[in-house]
Amino acid sequence: YYWRVASINQNGTVTSEVWSFTTGDNNPDAPWYVYRGNARPEAETGFFDLNTAPVVPTLDVLFTDPDNAGNSIFGYRSDTEENFRWRFDLSDQDSTITIVARVRGIDDNASGMMHLDVHAFGWRQKVRLNSRTIKFERSSPTIEEDLPFNWNGDYHIVRLVVNGRTTTVYLDEDTTPFISGESNDERDQLYFEWGKSGGADYGAYVDWMAVNITEASAPTEGTDLPTDIILGATSTFDPFLQAEVRIYPNPAARSITVELPTRATYTAQLISMNGRSATGSFPISHLETVDVSTLPKGFYVLVVQSESGQLARTKLLID
Repeated sequence: YYWRVASINQNGTVTSEVWSFTTGDNNPDAPWYVYRGNARPEAETGFFDLNTAPVVPTLDVLFTDPDNAGNSIFGYRSDTEENFRWRFDLSDQDSTITIVARVRGIDDNASGMMHLDVHAFGWRQKVRLNSRTIKFERSSPTIEEDLPFNWNGDYHIVRLVVNGRTTTVYLDEDTTPFISGESNDERDQLYFEWGKSGGADYGAYVDWMAVNITEASAPTEGTDLPTDIILGATSTFDPFLQAEVRIYPNPAARSITVELPTRATYTAQLISMNGRSATGSFPISHLETVDVSTLPKGFYVLVVQSESGQLARTKLLID
């Protein structure tokens, strides 16, 4: 919703700035919009539209994360002139945007991973993620910084905070900015695009991507990201916790009992196969009964997180 306040008298009308808020009725992750890599972005979400794709992509694949049971990853690549990218539409009422993603490069033969191209607030900034550098292409002069790691070696988290013409990048949720710059490219379009653009060989593995159009938030600031996604550069999956989680009955119709290894307090939520939280996050203890009678039939993933951030995931069929 958008609103503003106006004062009207004999001297005329004075209006405030425009404010906004979201109820989150149709988005359990609000104010974040979260893509979780369970399908192609345009198939899983209602907010990432396919802008263009190769007729025969070099890579267009979904696979189960070998290090994280229940986690899935999307991989894309194009080594031709054909682009492969997705679009998130913005409004002229939006004044900030924060984009966070957990991604990994394909291999050393690819020229790079992706572009993150923001057209908003009267400006354009095009950020190129390469396996060893990050480049701001719409700054004067162009800014490019060497990465402290090889992005082809592991997943890392990148956070873009765009406020007006200024874009700031953070890596692996470090609160110290890695690179920042101002756009020199004035534009009147309103969208955010990501993927492959241009003739070079580009592609990446995408674990998840989250967009927030209400906050310009650095790491540790603003609304927390959902707890079911992997929030570290390296996996927080705990095989010991995974081995101890028990759900029964499975399949279930009305309720499930969840057994956990100790009497510590955990948080949990059920994630549907389209990647959305079906229950929201809730506290759970050593032995807990969870009502599932109101949930639609189908497969879900129960995500359990310990106080130290370790994760376990178990599939559940509601029938």
